[in-house]
Amino acid sequence: MERLTAKNKHGKPIIKDWPNYMEFDIVHRLAAIEDILGDEYGLGKLMELVQAKRKGRCIVLPCKKGDTVWRIVHDAAPHITKDRCTDIKYENRDIWVHLIGDRVMGGWNFGKLLFLTREEAEDALRREQDGNTE
Repeated sequence: MERLTAKNKHGKPIIKDWPNYMEFDIVHRLAAIEDILGDEYGLGKLMELVQAKRKGRCIVLPCKKGDTVWRIVHDAAPHITKDRCTDIKYENRDIWVHLIGDRVMGGWNFGKLLFLTREEAEDALRREQDGNTE
């Protein structure tokens, strides 16, 4: 998202390219930010999360324990199977997703072999079978 603000020579915030940005645009951008944060997060909490992310102390897990996941299985005939996350761990700078039947997959497989919806898995398998892995 492009910034609407800058700092003047005194360090005070100003709106860039004023009056090209109408108040309407600014209000909609602020509303979008507030929608994302919700009522339980203020700017202080957002700043804390951003700083933690920048310092490498914040990760986003691809799913949580108990979530249904869809997995592409490459047997004789590649297919999609429904599975469940029985645990998820962050160890040695990697995310490990534990599945039913003591299967463990790296979190990097999300979007490749593991998906949160059947539709995403079907699309990926279709692209793979068409030879388009993008």
